Amino acid sequence: MIRLYKSNMMRLFKNYFFLGGCAIALVLTLMTIKHKLDSVFVFLKGGSPEGIMFFMSAAMVAFFTIFTVIYTNTEYSNGVIRNKITAGFSQTQIYLSHLLTHISAALIMCVFYVLGGVIGGARYKAYYFKANIAFMLALFAYIAVINLIAMRLKNVVVAIVFAMAVLNISFNMVLFGNLVVTALKGKALFIGAVIYNISALGQWFVYTGFADEEANPGFLVQLALSVIIFVLVTLIGLIKINKRDLA
Repeated sequence: MIRLYKSNMMRLFKNYFFLGGCAIALVLTLMTIKHKLDSVFVFLKGGSPEGIMFFMSAAMVAFFTIFTVIYTNTEYSNGVIRNKITAGFSQTQIYLSHLLTHISAALIMCVFYVLGGVIGGARYKAYYFKANIAFMLALFAYIAVINLIAMRLKNVVVAIVFAMAVLNISFNMVLFGNLVVTALKGKALFIGAVIYNISALGQWFVYTGFADEEANPGFLVQLALSVIIFVLVTLIGLIKINKRDLA
């Protein structure tokens, strides 16, 4: 699988969509921190550089909703996956190598957000360091869901529709959750907070202050939740995969 991963990473660094996304991440974060886009992000005028940097990183959720599907389905249409199977690699190895590539891509893009923030004057405080760890693990779990869709649906249009549906559900879940959580108490509040943090956007809302404090079930709970979702979704994605034709 290491050979597959290295091959995927070589293609990743030649992918203009990904490289452009990284460049935009750096430039937009820097410009926003320098208040060059105050007319667009009016509500960020009084924000700290660290807060603005973390705020901008949420765009990765939308980016990887599309990029994960396009990258994988391009390999379908170009016959790359078929060639890998012909070369003797198992479909499980192909699936996991794609998942690992997308996670690596997310880490690389995060570096560009941080770089834009640091150049703009952001300094990593303990709060935002913790926030980024929680958000990135939640993002990995989200990417695992989109990767499952991309690997199961060969038609790029259908896959994008399903992926966008997941994004839309995630967004509406946190908006509705903001109303529900405030009405809960006791154990019901904890359960509601856990459900709220299932999505990467939910955890992002918690650390940006766009959600009530009650929506935060705790840092360790967030980490555990993301790991559980990542493992379960990956296992589901691998069910009977070697009995079907990925090519």
